[in-house]
Formats: sequence, structure tokens, C-alpha cells
Amino acid sequence: MAAKRTTRTKPAAAAYLPMEAQTVDMSRQRLNDAVQAHVTLLEDSSDAGFAAAWEAAMRPTEAFWQAYMLLPLIAFLDDPPPDRRHEAAILLTPAHLAPTLAALAFAPGGLRFGLTTWQGRHPAAARLIAYRVTDERNGGALHLAVSPGASAGGWTPLHRRIVQAVHLLFPFTAIALLRLPLAERFTAAQRTAASLSTESLLFSEVLAVGGTPTQMGQATKELGDAVTALACVPYGVCMFGYRWELAPTTEGVALAAVAAEECAA
Repeated sequence: MAAKRTTRTKPAAAAYLPMEAQTVDMSRQRLNDAVQAHVTLLEDSSDAGFAAAWEAAMRPTEAFWQAYMLLPLIAFLDDPPPDRRHEAAILLTPAHLAPTLAALAFAPGGLRFGLTTWQGRHPAAARLIAYRVTDERNGGALHLAVSPGASAGGWTPLHRRIVQAVHLLFPFTAIALLRLPLAERFTAAQRTAASLSTESLLFSEVLAVGGTPTQMGQATKELGDAVTALACVPYGVCMFGYRWELAPTTEGVALAAVAAEECAA
């Protein structure tokens, strides 16, 4: 007798349940307050204290990345709210991420978050941080208004979130390249360029119209890697209304000796 055949059905996808707007606003405000407080502490720290904070910022854990890459979901006031399944992690972002975000704010040009730029100043920053992201024209593309349901006249929430994610990825991919000797740095940049083909998600429709979380994550990572590779050329590269550069000055760079794999996105 033939064995009875069973049919497996895929579990239904969970319905989207948006977070309450006031919870998102509260999380965004608490994060901003926490980052600003840590920026003030770092500005008052010694050179050694600042260097230690910067090194700690460049040692992200897996748990850090999980929280860090949720930030684009709450960056813009007029974006659709995140799904409620992310609520607990988003509420904890000030505690988990503020010290790192504050350290990254000391890069030339600061760290862009939504329509805000977190920025601090410290004498040690110029010796430690050898990348920068600066506005090409009055605030760049992230200041453009969003046209509901279309990109005409502005960027859709999807596009803004992607560019926001690149802002968050760039410090780590830039530092990974800057730790390499100059010749190896350009070899690594060329290797990144060679790895991107017409089969790459970067050249698919994912970044234009969206896709699964896995597809979006891979495509955004490839975009971040590509921007960093292009930032190696003299004077960097202008994309999304910003200029992205590695080693923009001739000042000495004293990067902490942290393994490159610990800084990989």
C-alpha cells in the first residue's frame, strides 16, 4: 500500500501592525537626547578617553547590528511607522546605540539621521577619523520632500531609508578599507567593483520598488560597498546629494588596531 502523501502548507505571513505614532516619536526623541548627551561627554573627554570611545564604536556585535539597522525605520517624521514586532528593539536603541552614534558624530560632516545631523568636535577626531560625508548641495537628497505614492518631485520613503542605511554602513566599510595599506586598499576596492555584476541585487529592481527583507539587506549592503569603493578615488564620489570620501586630508591617521572583520557590516 502506498504511503499517504501529506501536503505541507507555508505559514501565513504575519499581518503588519504599525507601532503607535507617539511611541515612535518618543523613541526618536529619546535617541536624539541620548546621542546629544554622549556627544557632550565626548567633547569634554581627554584624547585617550575619546580614542577609547572611538575604538569601542568600531567593535560592533551582532546584537548591535540588529538594532543599528532598525534606525532607518524611525529616521523620518513622515514615514510609515515600523511594524510592532520591532517595538521592543526600537525602544532599546537609545541605551544600545547612543554611545556608538555619538562617536560617529565626530567624523567630518557628522552623522546624518533623518533631517538631523549629529555632530561633535574634539582635537583627537582629526587624527582618528579619515573619512567624511559632506553635503554637496544644501543638505543633499535627504532634505527633498516625499511625494506620496510616487517619486516625482521627491524621494519615496523607501529611497530615503536606503540612503539612510548607506549613511549608517559607510563609517564601518570605510574604516575597514582605511586599515589596509594604500595599495591593498585600492585592490580591495577593485575587488568590490568586480564582484558586482548584472546578476547582483544592486542592479535589480529591489532598490527601486522593494523586495523581501533578505533581498533589501543584500542590495543595500552591495550599495554601501560600492559607495565606499568609489570613495577611494581622489576627492571621493558624489551620490545622493553627498560627497563620500576616504582619507580626505593629509593629516596623520592613527587608527586603533581593530581586526577588519570586526568592523564588517
